Amino acid sequence: MSKQITIRPQDIVVLLKIVSLAKDKKDWLKKDLADSLNLANSEITKVFERLKFTGLIVGNRVQSLTFYEYLIYGLKATFPPFIGPEVSGLLTGSGALPESNIAGSDYVWAHPDGKTEGTSITPLYSEVVFASEKDKNLYLALSACEMLRVGRVREINFARQWLKVFITGKD
Repeated sequence: MSKQITIRPQDIVVLLKIVSLAKDKKDWLKKDLADSLNLANSEITKVFERLKFTGLIVGNRVQSLTFYEYLIYGLKATFPPFIGPEVSGLLTGSGALPESNIAGSDYVWAHPDGKTEGTSITPLYSEVVFASEKDKNLYLALSACEMLRVGRVREINFARQWLKVFITGKD
């Protein structure tokens, strides 16, 4: 009997991190990914097993179009947002992407040193907040993903276009 393989939140973050590193033309090793995302080396191994099985990564290459389509059509259903109370934290969603010119709710990921008050949203996984502080591209990509999860039509459309350019490099 085979075991069903399911995508986990950190799988998405690993893919976004790889795309971010590619944007900066930086090489990476699995150990580097583990360190930068605060994951155990054994967990990174499991992440890559799942991603290879799903076809989201081949070798060490993100399958850009497949990944983009997964985010657009599957992210919100797979990882629905959990909205919480007002807290101090790191701004996310449209507030983190000022070029969106979309005024709306200020969503934040709770953070002990947070300077922005807003409606809390649970990130894909807890270490996202700290990993985002070290990588602006990752932070922006995750913020666009939050727009897909909690946004209205205008925010979702903006996030779709932004992520398309970020992941595939095409308009």
